[in-house]
Amino acid sequence: MEKIEMEINPIKVNTERSIVVYEVTIESRGGIWTETWGTKDLLEAFLQGVKAALSFTEVKTVGIPPSLNLDKRQRFTLFEKIE
Repeated sequence: MEKIEMEINPIKVNTERSIVVYEVTIESRGGIWTETWGTKDLLEAFLQGVKAALSFTEVKTVGIPPSLNLDKRQRFTLFEKIE
């Protein structure tokens, strides 16, 4: 794995009561994984798990930006392989 990118996309769902769900896409040369979280709290818990998992890897961690704005679409490099 040379590089893995993550995109977080908040999607407004118009139901009786409008809600926002968070679609997360993780992409590498090996493929794409997509998951949807129903609340910002669940998304933040998932992101904390990703941070914890990255702390045990032997990669040049780029990580999740500290100033991540979950109210708009964002794409960033999650991590890159150590050279």
